[in-house]
Amino acid sequence: MSYFGSVFGFEESIQKVYSNIDISKDSTGNILMHNKILNETYSAGKFEVVGINDIPKHEDRNNGTLNIIVGGRTNPDELSPVDSLASQSIPENDGATFLAASNFNCLEFTSEYQSARDGISSYEYDPTQGPYCAIACAPGALYRNYFVEINGKRGQFEHVINLLHETPLRVQGGYPSIDQKEERSLNESGFDWNNLNHYKIGSHSNLTVTTSRLNGRIMKTDMKQIAHHVYAAAFNFNGNVVETPFTTEISEYLLEAEYKATILQAWDNSIKYAGRKGSNKLYLTLLGGGVFGNPMDLICDSITNNIDLIKRSGLEVYVVCFSHSIYNKVYPFLAESVKETNGKVVGL
Repeated sequence: MSYFGSVFGFEESIQKVYSNIDISKDSTGNILMHNKILNETYSAGKFEVVGINDIPKHEDRNNGTLNIIVGGRTNPDELSPVDSLASQSIPENDGATFLAASNFNCLEFTSEYQSARDGISSYEYDPTQGPYCAIACAPGALYRNYFVEINGKRGQFEHVINLLHETPLRVQGGYPSIDQKEERSLNESGFDWNNLNHYKIGSHSNLTVTTSRLNGRIMKTDMKQIAHHVYAAAFNFNGNVVETPFTTEISEYLLEAEYKATILQAWDNSIKYAGRKGSNKLYLTLLGGGVFGNPMDLICDSITNNIDLIKRSGLEVYVVCFSHSIYNKVYPFLAESVKETNGKVVGL
């Protein structure tokens, strides 16, 4: 049985989702999702597309830390802290915020030619950070695909979320596309690329954690924990975006804005949903690393450029390195900031 069937009790189709799932709101605006097949109710939380200026600001708490968490030495009988699926059900992470390496439509597709009609069951077969972060809170993934309201329409079928909607960038299926001709046109457009508020994130807070993984097996949780997700994405320099000094500069602004907004959103989450063991934690992924070809120094600089914000937030911020080889690449760029904030490296 797929993870979808395990969580929701039926196999996915558009007709079955709309027949078997009811959506309502509580008095605070939180989305409640009722499953008529299993007679279960989940929190599908609150989803918003926000920029830096849209997120509530709070009084400085100070003593925030930047930390690195490294994979590779986890006991197979324990939930892995670097596995974006397993880590959300670790008791100490109850109420933590997790950044997902997603697409600019907050859906986890591997191609710009996929759409919401393809559903979310396929996420299971793309074992990368973003899809597995999403299916840990399956009601949230279901909501963003089938129920989010865009221009008065339900689901991402006629209209889609576009986290770059304030920019002139062309986006298809959540993937921005810039060829040589478009690069020249964008460079001459006069658009204010260094205004960080143009770049948005998808904030999905207060989600029931439904799914985990132990010993390689995906399983349903007891659904007692919550997590908060932030969805953000990067340019694919090995696919849809030509790499030039100009597009690299845009990527730099984009990543810095996304990390800044993510920290601000985690700070807000930690106050609005205080009282859980992990409410003061934020787990960052390396946006655009790996196959997308963003330089590791650029990604790390986008994090460390926000070091003062991290300190003021009072958060425990963890940069997740899935392996020692990734850690060896990022540590030279993050070491000074880890030391400056009295942070630590976990897992060595």
